[in-house]
Amino acid sequence: MSLRELLGKESPWPRAAIPSEVKVGAYTYRIATDKATLNETQVEHGQGLYGALVYGKQLIVLDVDSGADVLADTVLHEVLHSVFRFIRFDDDEDLVARMTPVLLGVLRDNPDLVRFLTHA
Repeated sequence: MSLRELLGKESPWPRAAIPSEVKVGAYTYRIATDKATLNETQVEHGQGLYGALVYGKQLIVLDVDSGADVLADTVLHEVLHSVFRFIRFDDDEDLVARMTPVLLGVLRDNPDLVRFLTHA
């Protein structure tokens, strides 16, 4: 089931390009979308990944063949992992997996809130 199906409506945001990097705390993570890096990461972390955080390399790896909603969910999912690592919170996969679609839905459904938070 897609995130759009879970939320029951289209995103109010236009589709944007995947950023080349994201900053979390004091760290800047490069976002890799190439097949070679994805294949290498899948060998190290397991097949069938939509994405992965490679913390020591400050790298987020994405499978760009995923659907748009899955890709957005994956980016936020990996960013949440990096946040938890940065604050030294127990990086619980179940917690991240549960939080991601809800937080993504809040951000997508509330553009005025996002504008307020990012431009306050």
